[in-house]
Amino acid sequence: MHIRADRDDLAEAFGRANRGAGVKTALPTLQGVRCQAEGGQLEITGSDTEVTIRTSAKVEVMEEGAFLVPGRLMTDAIRRMPEGAVTIRSQEGAIELSGNGPTFTIRLLSLEDYPKLPEPDLAGAVELDGNLLVEALSQVLVAASNDASRPILTGVLIENYEEGLRLVATDSYRLAIRNLPGLQVGDAALIPARGLKELARTVAADQVRVAIREREVVVASDRGSLSVRRI
Repeated sequence: MHIRADRDDLAEAFGRANRGAGVKTALPTLQGVRCQAEGGQLEITGSDTEVTIRTSAKVEVMEEGAFLVPGRLMTDAIRRMPEGAVTIRSQEGAIELSGNGPTFTIRLLSLEDYPKLPEPDLAGAVELDGNLLVEALSQVLVAASNDASRPILTGVLIENYEEGLRLVATDSYRLAIRNLPGLQVGDAALIPARGLKELARTVAADQVRVAIREREVVVASDRGSLSVRRI
């Protein structure tokens, strides 16, 4: 694979995807982000299987291909590059990152060992005001528990009520409720707060699409998609 793109565009895209990659995980491949270059786009995916972030960047593709690279190392290396065009070339189990200055070589992870992630299902998705959703979540997420032994309290309940949409979170000591009149999203769902916290820093936009599926909730915009497995 061989591509060229603006440093800032790449840094932003890798930074978003890396927020979905695993930090403390028994599977080293989950610390990586999967990259696929084709058709003038670099598709980047980061996932710990509970939270999955997909995003992309416009690039010049000289040679199509796919690779799996440690997310944090790749993001830091790109951010250290000087402004301007950056070239990424994969060769012999590593990628070479070069531009107007230093050259970084980063060893690749095994792409074959990366889990097969389902594509986000946005059938029947509801369009919402992304800024309003982010603001409402910020007001209820503070009440969600961090106690992993009580997983039901670590999420935010999203449900319809007579006049619109309701967000609820509690750690059994605090209770936060935010109503959003005039909005509806379908079935109720309990969504891990950890995943919802990434919305503002990844795919949030003026308009977002929300789809509640049987096993996950998907939030998508022109910046990519955030999939969070339901509790």
